Amino acid sequence: MSSNKITISDYYYKKTEIDTMMNGKANTSHTHSIATLETDGFLSMQDKTKLDNLSYDSGWQEVTFKSGYTRYSNSQSVYVRRKGDLVELNGIWKPTNTQSAASNPVAFASIPDELKPTKSINVICPGIGKHNYRLTVDTDANLKWSQYGTNTSIDLKDSYFAHVHCTWTI
Repeated sequence: MSSNKITISDYYYKKTEIDTMMNGKANTSHTHSIATLETDGFLSMQDKTKLDNLSYDSGWQEVTFKSGYTRYSNSQSVYVRRKGDLVELNGIWKPTNTQSAASNPVAFASIPDELKPTKSINVICPGIGKHNYRLTVDTDANLKWSQYGTNTSIDLKDSYFAHVHCTWTI
């Protein structure tokens, strides 16, 4: 008759078993080099680039206005900022004299090339009163405006202003 008696040593690993399992594991003094954009380290170069992009912040930059357009006031303009992979465009602009646009978008400003979207973005934005307009953030880094909600050309007078706000990822 065999003994079915279980002892406490049946529930625990023996020292020799632990030593065998730990062979081949890294020593506590083992270290990894730091990853750079050129060499792998603890992270791959690609993972380091992704992490660096998450914390990237370009800070707010004023757009470059085209002839005939300007900032709304000395303290208010249109600004663009990249934070991680998200780009935000926000602010107020106005024409310096009466400007017209129909269904073909008219460029009024540009953003830095490194912030441009990979696909054109169209957003309906509020102008003065009931004059909404279509904002296009184009792949050529230009900001464009065109008519929205009407079949005829619309005019922006120098006393009018237009708001801008949209976001995209790059």
